[in-house]
Amino acid sequence: MFLLYWIGSVLLIGGMILSANALNLSPGWVVIPALIIIGLLIWKQINSSKPSINSIYRRIPDKSNHTPTVIPLGQDDLIQSSKAGLVEGKVKATPSADGLSDVETLRSRAQQNIQEGAITESYNADRFTINKLLNDALATETVCVLRYRRHHFMARGIHAKSIAAEFLAHSIEEQGHADQIAERIVQLGGEPDFSPDTLSQRSHAEYASGSSLTDMIKENLIAERIAIDSYREFIQYLGDKDSTTSQILKNILAVEEKHADELADMLTDIPAPTS
Repeated sequence: MFLLYWIGSVLLIGGMILSANALNLSPGWVVIPALIIIGLLIWKQINSSKPSINSIYRRIPDKSNHTPTVIPLGQDDLIQSSKAGLVEGKVKATPSADGLSDVETLRSRAQQNIQEGAITESYNADRFTINKLLNDALATETVCVLRYRRHHFMARGIHAKSIAAEFLAHSIEEQGHADQIAERIVQLGGEPDFSPDTLSQRSHAEYASGSSLTDMIKENLIAERIAIDSYREFIQYLGDKDSTTSQILKNILAVEEKHADELADMLTDIPAPTS
């Protein structure tokens, strides 16, 4: 197209020169218009080399037939694309068929309600209910810590030393569980309830003192079995609504199952009392 402009201009200038000679006009009548025409052509060349805002496009994948749809970008779109690190000729990230969000959406959501910390817009579980269940689990773990501690110090008998050491180890691990649960409650915007007034009422397991070493082992084993069933139901309730809490509970559940196996082994190692 630009070549045609030059050819037309040359023909026009040539015609003007012939007309001036035929009419006996001054050369200035030809030179001045010719310079104007040449200047316009140079200006056209310079501006045609600059990309227009509307000549830059983003390509949006069309999910129906997988054919990219070309949409002109306006000024605001160009600025946002520049901030997002997009360049001309590349495909803009959009939600894929599997529901994953594009980069711009993730960045935009992360900037909203930043005071919520780890809880983002995509979290759709019932935080009130989950925090209540977590506080019940916290009470259960705390009661287990206290019961194991008492049994550690009160264990008596020929087998007491090794079993008391196991009670102490279990107590320390249960305290670790309580700390993990309390930390998660805070992450979900709640408050861990350590109130001693309601601790035993909210706990799933009982605080049983046990009169003998065998009774202590049995009481702890019963408490572990209660905790195992409780955590399994909690995990099933969560499903895929809160993967982080679910993973914490799964890790705790694995340890509780290990405790139950160890306590069951202790019972078999202690000879039955003779009448």
